[in-house]
Amino acid sequence: MMLAVFSSFEAVAQTAADPATVADVVVTSTTSEKQATALQSEPVAATIITQDQIRALQIDNLDQAKKLAPSLTAKRTSIQNLTYNIRGVGNADATALLGIFGGVPIYVDGVYLPRPGAWTTDLPDLFGIQVLKGPQSTHGGWDSTGGAVQVGTALPSFAQESKLALSYGSYNHVQLKGSVTGPIDGSDKAAFRVAIYGTDRDGYIQSVNSGTRYNDWRDKGVRAQLLLQPDNDLTARLIVDYSQADTNCCVFLPNAAVTQYANGAALVNNFFVRAARVGYAPLSFDALSRYNTDLTGAYPSERVENYGASIDVHYNMNGYTLSSLTAFRQYDYHPHWFNNTQINVDTDRAANPQNTARSLQQEVKISTP
Repeated sequence: MMLAVFSSFEAVAQTAADPATVADVVVTSTTSEKQATALQSEPVAATIITQDQIRALQIDNLDQAKKLAPSLTAKRTSIQNLTYNIRGVGNADATALLGIFGGVPIYVDGVYLPRPGAWTTDLPDLFGIQVLKGPQSTHGGWDSTGGAVQVGTALPSFAQESKLALSYGSYNHVQLKGSVTGPIDGSDKAAFRVAIYGTDRDGYIQSVNSGTRYNDWRDKGVRAQLLLQPDNDLTARLIVDYSQADTNCCVFLPNAAVTQYANGAALVNNFFVRAARVGYAPLSFDALSRYNTDLTGAYPSERVENYGASIDVHYNMNGYTLSSLTAFRQYDYHPHWFNNTQINVDTDRAANPQNTARSLQQEVKISTP
């Protein structure tokens, strides 16, 4: 169940496409050149998620976009241990390997996000998503054995516009999104865009002992942009962003217990026998009706912070385009695991270490006419 309230302070006129004309779908090239070309002219299998689809289905992040891209799958065991595969190719395991990149790179406005946990939060002003299937050579400087995912956000506009959306749903799901864009001091050469978001949702698994809820979600973030167009040949886009996500994750519920071997012979010392031996009555294994756990000692709390800045410059000269993309990203993972059944505090600290990842990206290219 989801209720939504939307407010738009200034409508933006849009021209409907001629129904008799089949328009080209423009996509960034699948090779390391990254030129904007018509998808119909490129020998590549791709799924394009448009802005209209994003709005209609209220897609806020990459995880929600999977419903429109069946070949894109995710494996996740925690807020940090997350990986994406395309057609089953990418990473065999969801476990985060520090310093080792996955086989499906994720780009947001051309900037590479090296850490899996950086893909979990919402993205304000989400404009479009391209899922490029199959090996993409050394796309952007990183291997992409399974494919590549390119995410785009809305550009600053020279037309003043403000938006605000508030929604409420099951498990006390509350989400606030807002953005404002327009020219700077009435200029036709500089425009800005600022977008914010925040989400809070209760966990859907509850401990029957402590009452603690698990697998909840809380995130917030801001994305600020500056667009400069001093003349017809030069364009510069500056982006600064910050996001944070918190969750008591991840608790998984067992759905069965082995009581016999494949040949039908009984497993003498099975789970139920061992549980009865210590006086423990297991909860139901019915996955369709069970949302409770009797987890008593562990409190898996995690937080990730992801922030950075980028500047993308394009200069046209005699039909050629010189482009430069400079970006810095930092990702911080903060595990706050607690287990009151263990005497040694360092046990959980060693199993779930805090880690930080920084990356610097510099791309320079020349595009031919």
